[in-house]
Amino acid sequence: MPSTGFAILVVIYLLTGVALSLIVFFVGAIKENALEVTSGIANILPVYAMGHGIEKLYKLGSFQAACKQMSPEHLERRCQDIDSKGGTKSEYYGCCVSVCQPKHQCYDDFNAFQWDINYGISIELTYLIVTGAVYVFILWLIEGNWERLTYMFSTQKVQTSDNGLAYMGTNVQQNVAINMGTGVALNPWMRSISVQEMEDSDVTAEKNRIEGLVNTHSVNSEALVVRNLAKTFGKVIPIQAVNGLSFGVHPEECFGLLGVNGAGKTTTFRMLTGDET
Repeated sequence: MPSTGFAILVVIYLLTGVALSLIVFFVGAIKENALEVTSGIANILPVYAMGHGIEKLYKLGSFQAACKQMSPEHLERRCQDIDSKGGTKSEYYGCCVSVCQPKHQCYDDFNAFQWDINYGISIELTYLIVTGAVYVFILWLIEGNWERLTYMFSTQKVQTSDNGLAYMGTNVQQNVAINMGTGVALNPWMRSISVQEMEDSDVTAEKNRIEGLVNTHSVNSEALVVRNLAKTFGKVIPIQAVNGLSFGVHPEECFGLLGVNGAGKTTTFRMLTGDET
């Protein structure tokens, strides 16, 4: 079920996002040089990249606000203590202009969109854009209709010779020969398919019946007459939803449509009721 798959995907994203955040936090606390490597690997997952970017924005904003709200006397004592110990890991280090200014590590010097492992989100934004494009491309490869794309971008031509053979050629010199008399497709990489097998005999008989009613002007004998109903969606990559459908419904007769998903049942009824043109 799609809902079940979506729920499982959400749970996986939540678990991996929280787990990776904890792993990166502890690795960075143990060895600061390893933070950039572990964070770079974890950013491959968009859920971590987005969460880590939001965390960095919040951390920078809260530190800047704390520096402004602190009294000058209290800030001076903090800065003297940091200067005497030579520590740079204190959260107040970026508030002390006399200490952080020479190294350009004051909180006011940081821009939220700069490329910085601690306070800038440009790294996460870059990962989100690149990985998003890659994942969408992978999804397109999995879900895309390659047969239709191949048909659209190949130079196919149909030629009919005097002996009754029709040839469909492509730019890669792959040919399909269809005998117009027997209706058999011949190709070394494609099984033989009879054209007659592509349409059921009942469908052909109903189509011929409708043509006879139209030619003899006897359509009034039917409650509903559908003749060569067709619908195509899309211009760049056309999708044939309904292809030459013909049938008739007798008076006081109920009818329905059976078919697999995507066969065009809903589109047919929408066209019959006027919801689709």
